[in-house]
Amino acid sequence: MLVLGGELFRDRIIFPIFSSSDKCVGFGGRAFEGEPKYLNSPETKIFKKSKNLFGLNIAKNKAKTKGELILVEGYTDVMRMVENGFENTVAPLGTAFSIEQALIMKRFADIIIILFDGDEAGKRGIKRALSFLLRANLKVKVALLPENEDPDSFLRKEGREKMGRILENSSNFLDALLPQKLPDDIYAQGVLLNEFTSFISNIPSELERELFIKKLSEKFLLSPEYIRVKIEPLSNKEGGEEMLSPEFAVFGTIAAFNSFTEEDFKKRGIDERVFKSELLKDITRKVLNGESFEDVLIGLEEDKRRKIMEAIFKAKVKFSDINIKSEKESPYYFAFKKLETKMKRILRKEKIIKEWKETKNRAGSIPEGI
Repeated sequence: MLVLGGELFRDRIIFPIFSSSDKCVGFGGRAFEGEPKYLNSPETKIFKKSKNLFGLNIAKNKAKTKGELILVEGYTDVMRMVENGFENTVAPLGTAFSIEQALIMKRFADIIIILFDGDEAGKRGIKRALSFLLRANLKVKVALLPENEDPDSFLRKEGREKMGRILENSSNFLDALLPQKLPDDIYAQGVLLNEFTSFISNIPSELERELFIKKLSEKFLLSPEYIRVKIEPLSNKEGGEEMLSPEFAVFGTIAAFNSFTEEDFKKRGIDERVFKSELLKDITRKVLNGESFEDVLIGLEEDKRRKIMEAIFKAKVKFSDINIKSEKESPYYFAFKKLETKMKRILRKEKIIKEWKETKNRAGSIPEGI
């Protein structure tokens, strides 16, 4: 927001930021020169930088039609892309890309084309965004611009037709980012291999992960088995923010909906190898075999039950500030919302059982005739 005297956005071009429902929730300012390059309104209850995307109010309709969103770096990139007919374009708000933004994009499209600047900083930005987009179960393509070009400058010089060809030639992240010829240095090869196995480990779909493992093994002339051992679904913290691991996302969805069957499980290209936690795997197997999730959880040892319940409540909090209206827009959100309701029922049931035991211990046996 503008402040008295214009101090907050002095010497900056100001861009209004709209939510996906077309409400102006804040402003972004881009510096004419100097740092910081981007500055946004202070965060409020309705405006959080990590949970909004510039241009989404315009991009959402075209994205739903095409099934694609184009992710660029800056406000002027979005404006130039839209001006040239690429209306399904969005950008983060001058800050690092976040998992919340990836989940918002998932509501409107299944395919994301990353179109970042053609310099080294742009390539680093691609890799940072990639992990979040893959974790959100999005199919990610990368479109590469010539060195030192950005979408705005490229369109001004080369025009819409050539940009269209750049987007048409976008490819999966492995083909786009791995060098055509691997470095001769063994240690440099090791760094590359570790980097790309880390990317692949973010993919929830077992089928897609296996296809990327095969492609990576062929590139490095290594066995798929060796690469598969290196790849583990991530449950660590990245960028200081706790993430939702693929195995926990799968577990949460199955636990929430008792109608989810073994056949559904396999149809989605997922098998038990996604689970690194024996506890999550055991609970999921029991639910798939028809047992009630509440009964399975109550039957666990108290410390294990508490651990699972705390994780579910934390997962629900991750989605709490995202404005999602239907289950189709974000199945994980509704899965964990449903699980939260189940948790509350279990807690009430535990409280009643505990109170009953305490009453029984105090009063002894219940007299007949009551």
